[in-house]
Amino acid sequence: MKKTLQQRAQALGVADAYWDVDGHYHPIDEAILTYFIESLMRQDTAIQSSRQNNRFDRVKVLPVNSKQTLPLDVVVSEYRLVDERQVIVEQTQKNSLQALSLPALDSGYYTLEMVDVNGNFQRW
Repeated sequence: MKKTLQQRAQALGVADAYWDVDGHYHPIDEAILTYFIESLMRQDTAIQSSRQNNRFDRVKVLPVNSKQTLPLDVVVSEYRLVDERQVIVEQTQKNSLQALSLPALDSGYYTLEMVDVNGNFQRW
């Protein structure tokens, strides 16, 4: 028996939808679910990415409404955090960041875009 996309996502701990605080149901796009499944099933965690292929270097799951500090394996010179509607939540240009302090975030999907001191782009 072939597993559905939702069953495969659930087996990896990825929800196929979420409810926001106002009680609205938000299904996750199948392309996004497929990407998360493929990313989590890869043995190689050092995924190289670029803006052109619209892929993510890493996927992190953070607790809702909890400030977080993300340690980085590169020194970041600037970063931008956007929500699923592409609204900028936080944007900073600093020198020599080795960890990011993120604000308490509501439930949802966010994209963290960073440029390291060598000009390399990463998307989480």
